Parts: sequence; structure tokens; C-alpha cells
Amino acid sequence: TLDTPLLGRNSVDEFLFQQKAGFCEHFSSSFVVLMRAAGIPARVVTGYAGGTYNGLGNYWVVRRMDAHAWTEVWLA
Repeated sequence: TLDTPLLGRNSVDEFLFQQKAGFCEHFSSSFVVLMRAAGIPARVVTGYAGGTYNGLGNYWVVRRMDAHAWTEVWLA
């Protein structure tokens, strides 16, 4: 959601148990905290998802709104 409140000192706890609304960075970083607490290696990854293909110029247009964050978890 685009209407997220400012969080305090315990931002992960507040996000997980009170607010339950946020950006992809909030969800991915909170999941990393939970995985690491369980002893599972994890990290936040950022990049771009999607974009718009321009057939006339034969290129992709990637905008700030295409930015995304997700979690990588090591399951071996």
C-alpha cells in the first residue's frame, strides 16, 4: 500500500503484528528477519520486475514504479 505510517524503534515487530501493511521492502526484510531467527540464511534482493516493451524502438522501458524487493532463502 502507498499509505504506510512511520514506524518506531521496533519497526519489524510493528509491521508484522500491528500495521500489517507496507511496501515490498517491508515484507521482504521482515521475512528475512524471520528466516534468520529460525537459523535459515536469507537476504533481501532488489531489482526491477516488469517494464514496458517498445516495439518501435526495440527496447524496454523500465521505470521507478517497476522497482521491487523480494527475499532469497538458502534451502540446501
